[in-house]
Amino acid sequence: MWSALRRAGLKIAICSNLAYSYEQTLIDQLPDSPDALVLSFRAGLMKPQHEIYRLVCRELRLQPSEVLFTGDDLEADVFGPGAIDALAMPIEEFESSYSGRVSFFAPSEVVDLFARIAAAKAR
Repeated sequence: MWSALRRAGLKIAICSNLAYSYEQTLIDQLPDSPDALVLSFRAGLMKPQHEIYRLVCRELRLQPSEVLFTGDDLEADVFGPGAIDALAMPIEEFESSYSGRVSFFAPSEVVDLFARIAAAKAR
């Protein structure tokens, strides 16, 4: 998935409330460096504080409306980013969309994003 996102020309960020002691383990598991890595212990913020999502957007040099957040916690990963007008969806819906089953109710930006990812996966 990571490489398909890269081939589609998308920036990848990680925003996590991960504890300091797990930072290196996380980094070691990644195929390459994300474009932004915002960890709560470094930022002095925690999801779902709105400023942590704004920080991700600033580090990516994108507007909130250009960023899709996903994760397994509705409050922290969907409602929090949504409050700053970012796109957001639960991880299960993201994975389903990535597999080609984009929700009928998905915003057009999300439909377009997954069409772009599908084209990159086909390369």
